[in-house]
Amino acid sequence: MQKMTLSAAGLMSMGLAMAGQTASADFQNVSIEQHTTVSIGGSDYDVFRVYANFSDPNDRLVAIFGSPTLGSLTIESRNSDDTGVGGAVYNAPGMGNLAPTEDQIATNPDREWDTFGTIGLSVWEQSPYGNMAAITPQFPNLEGTTYTMSNGAWYIVPTFDHDNNAGTPQIPPPQTQAGWTGDGDVALRVLALQLTVPAGGNIRGIINIDWFPPPGQGQGEAVVHQPFQTFNSFTVPGPGSLTLLGLAALLRRRRR
Repeated sequence: MQKMTLSAAGLMSMGLAMAGQTASADFQNVSIEQHTTVSIGGSDYDVFRVYANFSDPNDRLVAIFGSPTLGSLTIESRNSDDTGVGGAVYNAPGMGNLAPTEDQIATNPDREWDTFGTIGLSVWEQSPYGNMAAITPQFPNLEGTTYTMSNGAWYIVPTFDHDNNAGTPQIPPPQTQAGWTGDGDVALRVLALQLTVPAGGNIRGIINIDWFPPPGQGQGEAVVHQPFQTFNSFTVPGPGSLTLLGLAALLRRRRR
């Protein structure tokens, strides 16, 4: 795995000149959805996933961060009606802050539902190059009911030497690209967070992201900062609700 050691300030310096510009329309928004409900230790938990959404399959998500200049990253676990604090996010024993490996899940299946930051992967081996994501030294554990990071990040390099040949072009890590489907997701989006909370609870947050437009569009390799992106699961129907909404729409069409 190719590794770098950076602070949030270092990430921003990669393209700070673009921070005040209007971002390309290729970036759409940040969204959250309930992925599933699981039983862990006899209790039910809701698993939420946060995505950065794009309109071009070659757009690349490269960092999620909190910054002293662009704003802190904040995640809050909330109760069922979003009026107060909820239960602590789930942290599987023996896990870190990034996506689990297949071996870790095989040892303890609950680890699949750990709370973690990621770029594009829900399981380490989904990428043909392994999980290339890394964290800055200032990145604290994703735990508790309220999480704030004011100078830290999880990130990935925008391109890398995939064949150890200096004579061939570097390529983007596949897991960073909106159109990559190695994680089983066909939508034009990149997974940024998995957040698992006691069933019935909600998650809301504010994150900053860095992304790169597709190479060859006249924008070079300049990073685009997208600060203050918000999400709130309280406003999003769960999987069952989505099915019922679809059924209701189908019935309305049949009645016409």
